[in-house]
Amino acid sequence: MLWLSLLAVLVALVSLVLAWLAWRRPPAVADPPPPAAEAGEMDGKELAALRASALGMGRTLARLEGELRQLREKLERLERMESGDGGRYAQAIRMVAKGASVDDLVEDFGLSRSEAQLLVTLHQNPG
Repeated sequence: MLWLSLLAVLVALVSLVLAWLAWRRPPAVADPPPPAAEAGEMDGKELAALRASALGMGRTLARLEGELRQLREKLERLERMESGDGGRYAQAIRMVAKGASVDDLVEDFGLSRSEAQLLVTLHQNPG
């Protein structure tokens, strides 16, 4: 379940970045260039602004890639944890639903008696 939360955080982060990029984009209709400037010609200020913008976006992209890598690693760790003891408890709960006793859980899954009693109390079928 925690990995779903992390995935939701990742999706929200990507959405925020995309919204920020869309917000920073200049309007679709730009002012026409001054008559003296020819097409494809840039002055030093425009070129410097483009370089600074490209560097900023590169840094932002690198930071986001690092965060994504960390989130993926964390998700993998959580999935490994879930398949460890979490899988054992999930299996024991399924057995309780099928009618397993406290002694069965202690013997089959190596649970303590109190753990087995708790699982049986919480998950046994009423009837």
